[in-house]
Amino acid sequence: MNKQFTYRSFMPYKEIVLTNVGLNVIKHFIEVNFRLLPIYLTLSVKEEKTNEDIENMLKINALFSSFKFDINTSKKYIDSPVLELIQRAFQYIQNSEIHRTSKNIALEDFVTEYFRLKDKWNWVLSN
Repeated sequence: MNKQFTYRSFMPYKEIVLTNVGLNVIKHFIEVNFRLLPIYLTLSVKEEKTNEDIENMLKINALFSSFKFDINTSKKYIDSPVLELIQRAFQYIQNSEIHRTSKNIALEDFVTEYFRLKDKWNWVLSN
């Protein structure tokens, strides 16, 4: 059975470019959070914070708050709940009433997914 391809069977070039840009933004956001969330956790649980610690926490808060995203985006484009895991980890770390163990678990869930995605991306790049 021969399938005939028509022009409509293919994604237009503009859509491919926009999709690639979107994927790069998601990957960058994931990478930034992989670096910042452990720092944020360390600072948030520190008993005696210096002025520099407080300033760094405010910068991380501002950076995270500047990103507007739909957590379902990563499910749709990269088949991963990673944006939801980032959001949960950030909210847990930010909330002083949540116990450190729960904060560590939320962060570990994100880190586990991060490494799964990195392996997947590296595999794709190697083929």
